[in-house]
Amino acid sequence: ATYDIDRIEEARESGQVLLDLYRVMADASHFLHLKLYNPNDDITLSDILPMLENAGFKVIEEYPFSITLPGVSNRVRIRDFKVRYQEQPGFEFDKVKHKVEDALIKVWRGELENDKFNTLILQAGLDWRQVTVLRACAKYLKQIMFIYSQSAQEQALVNHPQIACLLAELFDARFNPSLKAREEKEAALQTTIEEKLGSVTNAAEDRILRRYVEIIGCILRTNF
Repeated sequence: ATYDIDRIEEARESGQVLLDLYRVMADASHFLHLKLYNPNDDITLSDILPMLENAGFKVIEEYPFSITLPGVSNRVRIRDFKVRYQEQPGFEFDKVKHKVEDALIKVWRGELENDKFNTLILQAGLDWRQVTVLRACAKYLKQIMFIYSQSAQEQALVNHPQIACLLAELFDARFNPSLKAREEKEAALQTTIEEKLGSVTNAAEDRILRRYVEIIGCILRTNF
């Protein structure tokens, strides 16, 4: 309750929507809760659901609350969503919690695109900037008239989150000036990715993922 009070005060003072992704110990491992603290006009479900679904969640239940503070004319509305997600091997909630919250807030404010690439934050443990790199690759593939749509590319990456994570690491190895032995790390990642691609049985997904490897390998410089 005291945590909720602090978040209510923070939302009221900032005038901004706040989010809190958390676990309930009594729930099964593949369930989470997302609280939305809203000090403004009520938000329709049709505005919320696409954002959550593109982040990799399926909404199971909603528990709405309305809080009126003494001496304050406006209310703070709390929407508590119980959501299901596809838990990946090695999933660590503490490592993805703030990444998911940051990405959802940016989607809500119109600072980040609302598409299935955002599922990679939850499934692959990427942050929103790493996801933006992969999304940029998809935009480039559209420009050169690659035969597979963005939705097909999104699904290929979501179906293979380990490879998506390795692609983000490959980009970092090529361009992060703070890394030591970048060429050796890049070569090792190329080898690991090639091994992982050997287990991709869907021909379309294999072609999509290999094209992402090629694109990252052809980039010469970046303002990332």
